Amino acid sequence: GNKMESLSDSLSGLNLHNPSSSSNDDVKKSEAETYLGFIGTEIAPDEQEYENKIGGRANWLGKPMDVVCDSCKGSMALFIQIFAPVPASLAYDRMLYLFGCPTCQSWKLIRSQKKIAVVEKKEEVKEPQKEEKEDEWGMGDDDDEDDLDLNSLLEKRDQIIEATDSIPEPSKKTKQKTKAKILVPDGVVRSFEMEVDKEPASSSKDNHIAQLVSQYNQQEKRDQQEIKSEGGWDDEEYEANKETFLKYQKRIEREPQQILRYSLRGSPLCMSKQTFDGIPKCKCGQTRIFEMQIMATILSLHPDGFNPIGATSQSDFGNLIGFTCPASCGGESNQMEYVFVESSI
Repeated sequence: GNKMESLSDSLSGLNLHNPSSSSNDDVKKSEAETYLGFIGTEIAPDEQEYENKIGGRANWLGKPMDVVCDSCKGSMALFIQIFAPVPASLAYDRMLYLFGCPTCQSWKLIRSQKKIAVVEKKEEVKEPQKEEKEDEWGMGDDDDEDDLDLNSLLEKRDQIIEATDSIPEPSKKTKQKTKAKILVPDGVVRSFEMEVDKEPASSSKDNHIAQLVSQYNQQEKRDQQEIKSEGGWDDEEYEANKETFLKYQKRIEREPQQILRYSLRGSPLCMSKQTFDGIPKCKCGQTRIFEMQIMATILSLHPDGFNPIGATSQSDFGNLIGFTCPASCGGESNQMEYVFVESSI
C-alpha cells in the first residue's frame, strides 16, 4: 500500500499534546511536538517511492551529490533520508540526508531543497498533498480545516489505491517474493521504509513509568557497576550524569522501538549532560537549531547493525544529533548542516 496514505491517516486521528521538556538541562528551547521514526518494511536500495527511509540510495531533490568522507576521502553511505518541509521554506520541497563513514566514524547532514513547481492542472491536488507531507512531521495540523483537506485527499487516494489494487492483485505476492530476494550491493546500507508516529504523552504510560522508576532505583548500583566495568563513567561522572541518563531511559521507554526523534526547534534527548555552545553557525550567520536525532537503538534494531554491506568497521554512537539553519537558507540547492555526535556509554 501507499506509506504516506497510511501514515497520514494514523496521524490525523491523533490529538496534539505537549511532550515534557527535554531531559537535557543545558538546552533551553521552546517545547515542540516530537515525532518518532521506526523501522518499517525492507525496500530495494533504489526504491524511489519512499521519501522517509533508512539506508539505500538517496532520492535527491535536485542535483545528485557524491558525498565524500573528509578523513579517508571514500564515498559515504546514505543512512537516513527524511522529507521535512519547514515554515521558513514553504515554497520548497525539503529533504534531509544523513551520510556516514563507519571506518572514520564521521557523519554529514545535507539539506536539499527544490522549488515546488506550480502546475495549474495539479494545483488543487498539490496543495493538500503538501499539507499531508507537512503533517507527517507535525506541520499543518493545528486546525480543523487542515484535517478536512487531509481527509478529502485521503478519500481520493483510497479510491486510486482501490482501483490500482484491484488490477494487479498478484503484485502483492510478487512484492513479498521480491522482498525476500532484495540484493544490497557493498557499501550500501540495507534499506527500510521509515514509519512515523507522534510521541505518546507521558500520561498514557504513567503506571509503567512509575514501575520503571522503581526498577531503576533498585538497579542503580548494578547499572553503575556495569557502566564502570565497560570502561564508561567513573563514580564522579556517574553521579553527574545519573539523573540525565535515567530520564533518557524513561523517555524512550514510551516507545522502545524508536530509532529517530524529530522536533523542529525542540531539544535533543541526550544520554548524558551536553552543552551545544560549539555548534557552528550557518554560513548565512544564523544560529543553527535542533531538528532531529538518530538514536543508538537503531544499532541493535537494524539487521546489519546500521552498517553498509561489506563494511569492515561498525557504526558506534550514542546519538547523532542534527542541527539545521532556522531560515533554511540557500534556496534551491544542497547545503551542509551539522551533526553533533554524542558518544555511546
